[in-house]
Amino acid sequence: MSSIRILKRGVVTVLLFFMVTALFAAEPLVTTDQVTAYVIQDYKFSVKGKSKDFALRSVVVPSGGDPIFLTEEEMDKALASKRQMLINKRIFTSVEYEYSLESYSRGAAYYVATFHIEDASTFLAIPFPKFDNDEVGFRLGVKMFAPNLLGTFSDLEISGSVTQGNGGRTGWDNREDALTVNLTSFPIGKTFLDFTFDYERTKGSPNAGKFNLSTNW
Repeated sequence: MSSIRILKRGVVTVLLFFMVTALFAAEPLVTTDQVTAYVIQDYKFSVKGKSKDFALRSVVVPSGGDPIFLTEEEMDKALASKRQMLINKRIFTSVEYEYSLESYSRGAAYYVATFHIEDASTFLAIPFPKFDNDEVGFRLGVKMFAPNLLGTFSDLEISGSVTQGNGGRTGWDNREDALTVNLTSFPIGKTFLDFTFDYERTKGSPNAGKFNLSTNW
């Protein structure tokens, strides 16, 4: 009986030995001397705000993919350049990045780069009162600007005004109303839409006003 138990223990020990050996053989330790190429395998984005993943990728990820870097310093420099491109958008309060080793194969180290981004509150509303006694009279208006609309990196600008006309009390009887809406680089599928709408109307005029609409995509 005791000899059978000894035999079983021996078999288990041998199996464990081969399992541990195979485990370490499958995941060798990697040193910098072994790495001859650095590859950014994927990008991830951690966003506090509304910015969309596809919009961030359009800035950070080249259409043909990143080149293979010969040193880690080259890869880090490329990621720092991408960070600066995002900062130059001026719609974020914070942009940082980090990268981690994902896998290693035949001298190439594959990394995943993660950008940590915090959106800024970028909606602006600016009033613009104006007075000209000879021609315009009072003009009261407001401009509203919303960059990074819906987190898509498109820009929306709306401008509206009311103008007294020829001045004096009777000028309000013929006041002029104006509205302008500009939308730039709004993504629709794989294309981008530029949209401009203008409207002008004079009070008391027999027509409904002047409309102008233009689009480009």
